[in-house]
Amino acid sequence: MLAGQNSRELTGQTADGLWEKLSRRKIVQWGIAYCVGAWGFLQGLEYVSESFGWPGVLRQVAILALLIGLPIVLVISWYHGDRGAQRVTGAELTILTLLFLLGGGIFWVFDHSVETVPDTSPTAASETPPTVAASALSPARQEAVSAMSIAVLPFVNISTDAENEYFAEGISEEILNALARVPGLSVASRTSSFQFRGQEKIGMPLIAEQLRVRHVLEGSVRKSGDTIRITAQLVDGTTDKELWSEAYERTLTTENVFAIQDEITQAIVQQLSTQMTAGPINAPAVRAADTENLDAYALYLEGRTRRVSHGAENILRSIEALEEAVQIDPGFARAWAVLSADYSVAPGWLAGAAIDRDFLGLARQAAEKAIEIDPRLSLPYAVLAMLAVEQPPDYETAFAEFDKAIERNPIDETIYMWRGEIWRDLGFFDRAIADFGHCLLINPDHDNCREHMTVAQVLAGHTDAALDALEANLRRGFIDGSDVAIWGVLADRGNTIVLLYQLNQVAPSLGEGDMRWAVDMLYRALSDPAYDRDKALSVFETRLEGLGVEMSADSFAATNVYFVFRAYERMRPLAGGWWWITTGFPEWAVSPERKRLMQARRLDAYWRKYGFPPQCRPLSEQDFECD
Repeated sequence: MLAGQNSRELTGQTADGLWEKLSRRKIVQWGIAYCVGAWGFLQGLEYVSESFGWPGVLRQVAILALLIGLPIVLVISWYHGDRGAQRVTGAELTILTLLFLLGGGIFWVFDHSVETVPDTSPTAASETPPTVAASALSPARQEAVSAMSIAVLPFVNISTDAENEYFAEGISEEILNALARVPGLSVASRTSSFQFRGQEKIGMPLIAEQLRVRHVLEGSVRKSGDTIRITAQLVDGTTDKELWSEAYERTLTTENVFAIQDEITQAIVQQLSTQMTAGPINAPAVRAADTENLDAYALYLEGRTRRVSHGAENILRSIEALEEAVQIDPGFARAWAVLSADYSVAPGWLAGAAIDRDFLGLARQAAEKAIEIDPRLSLPYAVLAMLAVEQPPDYETAFAEFDKAIERNPIDETIYMWRGEIWRDLGFFDRAIADFGHCLLINPDHDNCREHMTVAQVLAGHTDAALDALEANLRRGFIDGSDVAIWGVLADRGNTIVLLYQLNQVAPSLGEGDMRWAVDMLYRALSDPAYDRDKALSVFETRLEGLGVEMSADSFAATNVYFVFRAYERMRPLAGGWWWITTGFPEWAVSPERKRLMQARRLDAYWRKYGFPPQCRPLSEQDFECD
C-alpha cells in the first residue's frame, strides 16, 4: 500500500515538474505554431500544384516530411528554450515522447479532416471516393464509380445564330470521341450524356451520379464573324469542385478548331493523371484537321449528329448535309464514311418516293471513296461488311470486313451491332447476343442494340427475358423500336395494350399522311384467326395508292406488311431474321416459303462450310431442316 502511494506521488511530482519545464521552454507554443504553419504551407502547396499540374503524390511527401519535422522542432525547443534547465529524467522523456506522438497525431487528423487526399491507385480507383465527397452519394454509387471516369455534356451554343447548335454539339462529341480512345478512361456514352442538354442547373453532383462518373466536362461555343471562342470546365462530380477551366479564342479555321479540341483533351488527361499514383495516363495522338473547309466541317458535324439521332427525317437531312459537305470538299474522308453509313441504312428508314435512289450502290461508292482517302477509318469497312450480305450474300467477305473495322476501332458499338445482326440472320443466336451485349457494354444507352438484343432473345427461345428487356426499354423511354418477332409474341400471349402501342409507333413509317387506319388492320391480321388477310391486304394497298404511296417490294416496310398479312410468297430475300420468327405465326413455321428464303439467302451454303446452328441439321447434300 505504501509502495503504491509512493509511486503515485513520484509520478505526480514528475508530471508537475515536466509541465513546469514545458511551460518554461514554450514547447506547447512552438508545437502549435509549427502545426499552424505546416497546415498553411500545405494549403499553398495544393493551390500551386493545381495551377501547374504537379502530381498529387507531392503533397503526400510534404505531409510525411512535416510529420517527421514536428518532433525535431519540439526537441530543439526543449534543449534550447532554457539552457539552465536540469537534464530531463527517464520518466519525463517517456511523457515527452507520448506528447510528441500525440501532437503528430493531432496534426495528421487535423489535416485530413479539412480535406481527404483521394487514394487513386489502380485498386482504389474502383472503390469508394474520398470520405468527405462521398457523404452525399448513394451507397451504390460509392461502390461503383471509378476515379477514371468522365461524362462530356453537350457544349452550349451561345452564338446569336441558332443554326450553330449542331456545330457546338459536334465539338463536344469530337472531344468525347477523343477521350474514349484514352486507355483506362471510362467515358459515358453520347446518348447518356447528351440527355442532360440544358439541365446543368440541377448540379454536377446529381448529373455525375445519374451517369455513374466521377468527372463532368461542360463548355460553350460562340462563333462571331471570323472568331471562335470555346470554353471548357472540368468538374469533380463528387465535390462539385472545379478542377480545371480554360477559354480558347482563335481565328475561325478548321485547323484552330481541331487544335482546341486536342488541347482540351490533353488538359483533361493531364488533370486526371495527377490523381493516379500508379503513373500518368497517355493522351490520344494529336489529330490533324482532315478538312480545311469550315463549311464542310460544319455540315459534317450536322450530318453526324442527325444520323445518331435516328428517324427517317434525320436520315434524310443527314444525307443532304453530308452530300453538300463532300461536294464542297471531295477529299473529306470522314464525311464520305458517315455518308456511306447513311446510304446503307436509308432503305430501312425511308419509304415512298424517298427510296427511289440506289442507296446501296451509293453506299458502296461512298465507303470505297472514304477508304481510298483514309484507309485508317473503321466505319466504311463496316458498311462494306453490311453491303456484302445484301443479295446475293457473301458472309465470308462480310466477316472479313468486320475484322478490319474492329481492328481499326475496337470501341465502335455500331460495328458489333451490325455483326450481331448477321449472326442472328444465320441462326447463331448465342453469337448474336454476345455481339449485342458487347455493343451495350460500350454504350449502355444504345437503343437499337437493346431492340436487337430483345429480338435475338425471342428467336433463341428466351421469351420471358425478352419481354423483361422490352419492359425495361419502355421504361427508358425507347418507343421507336419494334419488330414483327415481338409482335408475334405479344399477339400469342394476348398482350393487347403493348401490341397496339407498338403498332401505333410503326404505322406512320408505312406511308405518308394519316396512317392511323393501318393500326387496326395490322392488329387483326396478327390476332384474329378468322380475319380475311388476303382481302385486307388488297384494301391496305388500295388505301396507300389513294395517298399516293406505293410500297417498294424491296423495302423492309413491305416485308413487314407481307409477313403480317401472311403473303409469304411476295416476300423478298432481304437481310433479316424473318425465317426464324415462329411464335405467333404457326403457318410460317411449315411454309415452303420459309425454306425458299433461307436458300435464297444462302444460309445452307454457309452452314455446310462452317457448321449448322443448333436448331438446324442437314438431310442430304441438297436439303436441310430447321426447327
